[in-house]
Amino acid sequence: MVDAIRKLWLACAIIAAAGAVLVATDASRQRGTGAGDRPRIVVLYHSSIQPVVDALGGFDAVLREARGVEGIEVRRLNSEGDMPTLRQMAVDAADSGSTLTVTLTTPALQSFAGANQRHAPHVFGLVVDPFVLGIGLDADRREEHPDWITGIASPPPIARLMAVLKQCNPAARRVGVAWNPAESNAVASLKIARAAMAAIGLELVEANAATTGEVRTAVDSLLGSGIDAFWIPPDINAQNAAPSILTACRAARVPVFASFQKFVGSGAAVGVGADYDAIGREVGRLVVRILDGEPIASIPVADLVPQAVWIDPAVFARCAGGWKVPPDLAAEAAVLIGERDPPAKGQP
Repeated sequence: MVDAIRKLWLACAIIAAAGAVLVATDASRQRGTGAGDRPRIVVLYHSSIQPVVDALGGFDAVLREARGVEGIEVRRLNSEGDMPTLRQMAVDAADSGSTLTVTLTTPALQSFAGANQRHAPHVFGLVVDPFVLGIGLDADRREEHPDWITGIASPPPIARLMAVLKQCNPAARRVGVAWNPAESNAVASLKIARAAMAAIGLELVEANAATTGEVRTAVDSLLGSGIDAFWIPPDINAQNAAPSILTACRAARVPVFASFQKFVGSGAAVGVGADYDAIGREVGRLVVRILDGEPIASIPVADLVPQAVWIDPAVFARCAGGWKVPPDLAAEAAVLIGERDPPAKGQP
């Protein structure tokens, strides 16, 4: 009888010990701790377009400054434009047990929000309008959101870009754009553009391009319709196809206005866009605040659109239709090719 009791006690002790190990392991997984209890961050994004690259640079710089090179583990997941891959990566990120997931771009935000059934901590950035995505955010009550998600909205300064276009040529009337109606950022941007352009007497001439390969065909069609200028919007297909857009518009002597200013110097006449490095830094600061113990539930969703105007006057000299840079606009520009050139790579 005594032996039976001892055996039963030993079996219970083994089960209890195993349960304790499992509980500890699961707790560690939920905290996202690894070797040395380092926080583990997953960064999920849709494509390595330049805005994302710039934002990642700022994000990484802030994390290094706050935690040091070895103080945090960062795992990047990039689907390079493939939506099924992005959705699977989102599932993997949601199930990874990481401390926090950062999503950059609207497709990444949507994919992870859909996969995040466990309500793992989530910070987003590089999103035009997160309030229309059906993920529990309200533009009028930004402090009220799901306890596990917050981030930064960056609506592009499209109205400013179009005002600059009119400054450079008050006679301009028709502006072409090729965009993907399946991309949420593009849909939100086109909504902004239509209202902004109608208010100043511009007509937006649209052509759909569901893939990067379709953009050039759409551009050729628009150029053949007699547009005065072309706009590269916050659309991943259009941004990936920027070299072919710039080549076609140069041959047609039509200036290109871009919502990403770094296309200036590569053939665009004007760029008015956000400083994506600055946005990435702000996302990084938000992550550090959360790692330091600030509850996500107490952090409202914020807007951040640090913007700059870049101009290449030489492009206008090659274009038809009386384009020029007014002196007051030239004085305002952060970059004026030939006078105030862009900073070298790696410089702020």
